[in-house]
Amino acid sequence: MKVLCVGMAVCDVLISSVPSDIMQRDCVSIQKPVTTRGGDALNVALSLARLGDEVAFSGRVAKDQAGAFIRESLRRAGISQKTLMDDDRYATATTYALVDLSGERHFLSDNTIYDAVTDTDVTDEQLMWADTVYFGSALSMRKMNNGGLERLFRRAKTFGKRTVLDAAINLCFSTEDLLHGLYGALNYTDVFFPSHHEARLLTGKTDPSEITSFFRPFGLKAFGIKLSSKGGFVTD
Repeated sequence: MKVLCVGMAVCDVLISSVPSDIMQRDCVSIQKPVTTRGGDALNVALSLARLGDEVAFSGRVAKDQAGAFIRESLRRAGISQKTLMDDDRYATATTYALVDLSGERHFLSDNTIYDAVTDTDVTDEQLMWADTVYFGSALSMRKMNNGGLERLFRRAKTFGKRTVLDAAINLCFSTEDLLHGLYGALNYTDVFFPSHHEARLLTGKTDPSEITSFFRPFGLKAFGIKLSSKGGFVTD
């Protein structure tokens, strides 16, 4: 299967162990920071490549150290970078995860590069190559929220492609009408798999069966809700 993954690529830096009163201290010793890959679209691309699928990744990185790290990660996984764009205005998305003494993570992020992502980053040629088009960052990118995702998935469906959608709600945006940013795109979506928290924000409902009923009119072929330690709820 050929999969085009579109969306987030992040360089994650994990810093442990950070005391809760760090801002009141002058200096704290930490463990060696760990640099790894993040972003739902990039994580899905890497996982699919390990499973043996042919994968291309479409996203934006800068010509900086974090961008080089992401490019090298894609190269090692055998993932095509022809669809990866160099952005000369913003830095590669980077998140510093401060891990406290209990293991909880607190994030400092620079993801302004997401403001540049648009549906025109993905060409018709790239869509025609894929069997499945996956967008992993719904409601986290301004231009994609404002009709870009709908246009991308509509184009994909004109070529007969399967469309898969995941959510990554950016709570820095207004949460008053989150569904408005997804409404059009859901009409061109085959598979949607939000977390329970994301589904609750979108629908105002908590019961998985009620959430499923809410999304049924969109005609999804499969719908799932990630339930954290409780597993998942999936239906056709």
